[in-house]
Amino acid sequence: MSPSHPIWNELFVHFELAYQEYSMQAIGCELIIKSSLYRMIIPILRGYQRETCLNKDLGKSLAHYKRLKPAIDFIESCYDQKIYTDTLGALVNMSPFHFTRFFKKVTGITPTLFINRYRVEMAKRLLIQQDLTITQIAERTGFCNVNYFDKVFKEMNGFTPLELRKQFTEG
Repeated sequence: MSPSHPIWNELFVHFELAYQEYSMQAIGCELIIKSSLYRMIIPILRGYQRETCLNKDLGKSLAHYKRLKPAIDFIESCYDQKIYTDTLGALVNMSPFHFTRFFKKVTGITPTLFINRYRVEMAKRLLIQQDLTITQIAERTGFCNVNYFDKVFKEMNGFTPLELRKQFTEG
């Protein structure tokens, strides 16, 4: 363990105390040394426990993401079309209700928000790279109308699609 480790200082204090007691050999030094050893073992065990729990949680999260992968792949390949939660749920063998709950539990956001974020990211690319109108970009990224596209885009970015385009054409 290196001095940069988060529990180094705590261990060092107890090690120094144990060493001083051993050097002085005063009455009860064995008890203080034993106490110092216990005080060093506890943070090590707790750190190990946190790492073990983190690895278990990571494995569980990975399994959840693998379960959602067919739905996420579908979103990424069909973002330009209308996407329904019953379609996504069917891809992972869940009802629309359970799919929505599971998706939010795993990703932290609803499927609709995930879809809209993906669509907006794709729209940003089109706004910067191509000479399509904003209406055409809204249609190509799966937004049913340009006003809704404009509203969602601004909520997510703090600026409109037109403002983004102007920023890149002027700069």
